Amino acid sequence: MRNNILGPLLVIILGFIILFHNYVLNENILLLIIPILAFFIILLIFRRRIGLKFNNYMVRNNLFVIDHKDGKVIYGVAMKIVGKIEASTSKIDIDSEFKNFITAIARRESDFRYAVITSINKNKLGSSIIIYNICNKSELEINTQRLLHEINNLQTLASAVTPHIIFKIVQPSDMALPIPLLSTNYPFLTISEIEYESPININVIPSDYDVELGEADYKITKSKVGIRLDDIVRHIGIFGSTGSGKTNTSMVLATQLSSKGVRVLILDWHGEYAEKLRDNFMVYDASHLLRINPLSLIDLNVEDMIDIIGDVLQLTDPQRFLLYTIL
Repeated sequence: MRNNILGPLLVIILGFIILFHNYVLNENILLLIIPILAFFIILLIFRRRIGLKFNNYMVRNNLFVIDHKDGKVIYGVAMKIVGKIEASTSKIDIDSEFKNFITAIARRESDFRYAVITSINKNKLGSSIIIYNICNKSELEINTQRLLHEINNLQTLASAVTPHIIFKIVQPSDMALPIPLLSTNYPFLTISEIEYESPININVIPSDYDVELGEADYKITKSKVGIRLDDIVRHIGIFGSTGSGKTNTSMVLATQLSSKGVRVLILDWHGEYAEKLRDNFMVYDASHLLRINPLSLIDLNVEDMIDIIGDVLQLTDPQRFLLYTIL
């Protein structure tokens, strides 16, 4: 049971015992239980301070110091990685938890360095994490306190990201590499880099485009992509999550089409394009209206146009005459 549940639970149990002690317990047993519960409550209240004292003791007793050069030393601690799985719980992906933990460490701003080592000793697998740094030998005491602070932050992070993994400070070996001698019940094995023996077939990417949109990154190769002018007259959709580049892609497409002589009209409902495309496009707003005569776009005489509109709208003869007068 987790510590954040134990505290309130003990208080509730103590309250029930006090309220109903006349019915369930005699006075002697009650006097025995109350000090025990009080001890556990005090222990829970000061567990963080006790944990800090314990970490300080473990760090100072298991700190490794290696002479470096120019009066500097390499100092740090080794921690074994232990998987913690409760029998009553469902399947837990410890690998994913530890991977998320390593990712969280990589994103932190810290002067300390980390090394994750998986060792094989007498057919036993064990993983450990080493926290170390380099400092002047005269500043070792100050930096030991900084190391203790780093370990406390590490364990706080681990309690949130890896609830089923425990990091225990252990005595490092006396070999050149300060790795723990003890094996653990959870080996961390991973491959962080993949090399492809043969690249993907880039011939499947069409290259007969007229308008270049950008590059497609396939991690092992890059290829320019675009769109044909013949496809512009068809329905086109640009989909993506927020911040993925939909607006930027639309602006690139509009600019490229305009440079190819294609007439482009942008309905800028949210004002995303006006400022960015002002140098290449005419911007119309409330003070600069766009006036379009739709009749000028149709190469028909007045009589033909009246016949078409009249047939579509089923106009009567008086209505057709009125339309002829207006046109």
